[in-house]
Amino acid sequence: KQWYQRRVREEVPILVDDFLMPAECELLQDMYVIGTQECSPHRREWEVAVQATLGPTHVLVRSESLGDIHLMILVRREMIWIMRDVQSCTVACGAGGVMRNKGAVAIVLTVFGTSILFVTAHLRAHASKVKERNYETERIASSLDFSRYPKERQHNDIFDKVDCAFWFGDLNYRNTCDRQTAEDSISRDDLQPLLECDQLTQQVREKQTLTGF
Repeated sequence: KQWYQRRVREEVPILVDDFLMPAECELLQDMYVIGTQECSPHRREWEVAVQATLGPTHVLVRSESLGDIHLMILVRREMIWIMRDVQSCTVACGAGGVMRNKGAVAIVLTVFGTSILFVTAHLRAHASKVKERNYETERIASSLDFSRYPKERQHNDIFDKVDCAFWFGDLNYRNTCDRQTAEDSISRDDLQPLLECDQLTQQVREKQTLTGF
């Protein structure tokens, strides 16, 4: 689910029910993983608002941030006892590879013996910067380092170490079709023309980025 947190707002909403618990969702989930980019600087207030919305049944397991990129994981309280190896890591991809306006935040954990990795990223903007975005995804994949991860499972990058991985965020790959085509496709509920013009779909298909996803 995608939701925009307006940076112009100084305050953080007290409750975010519509975001976490939409009308079609009848039950609370076991785990909530929330990644934001260009988010409010009031990260602690944001975490408190999410916790207040979910209530005492869920607890914050780990949160991490890099500049305006933020990632947090909340789980049902009883799941705490079946989780281990919770670690976090960040990779900067801004100017010179050090500026924190672009990059990624990742959290890895193990549940019932299954290792799960969550990566939220904010990549280079503009339609012409496809190669730069591809480079940034490669840099992130090869640079994420969880030093306490079991040594016997070390490989070339983190995605070879875990059983399951989720990558999401403001990846900034664009759709290159014209506006009229986009509106017509949406009105007909036919997304195929949009997928054919989607830069990320094209790059994944050509194995230029996010190999294995």
